[in-house]
Amino acid sequence: MADLGRRRSRADRRRSRQPHKGKERRRGSLRDVAIGVGQGENCVEIKLQNELVAENCQPIKEKLLKAHFQLPISGVIILDLQGVPYVDSGGTAMLLEIHERMKRNGKTLVLKNLNEHVARVIEMLNLTTVFDIHSEK
Repeated sequence: MADLGRRRSRADRRRSRQPHKGKERRRGSLRDVAIGVGQGENCVEIKLQNELVAENCQPIKEKLLKAHFQLPISGVIILDLQGVPYVDSGGTAMLLEIHERMKRNGKTLVLKNLNEHVARVIEMLNLTTVFDIHSEK
């Protein structure tokens, strides 16, 4: 069927220009997303690798909720986003949901090492006052 001149969204145009570097994108598997978990007494650090998009949010959300329930009150989850090149609205919504749930239970979600794209998305959505953001530079 003909396209009938339908315009593609800005995000679709950007994705079609991005090279895949010889392999297809993998989404939806926790193995492809979480690359490390470190734990202290009142703190859990989770390092993410890969895009934070709607298709792979469920396994990440499950991992974060599991860590959340294991923490005592006033516990902290540090989410290291250094390996996350892209975040979409689904990823942002998941981060907000986890943040709100933790805040209700007296716990804190800290975002760490945001790259330029992710930081710009957080800033454009005016979420810099919502999230606790740290950088190691």
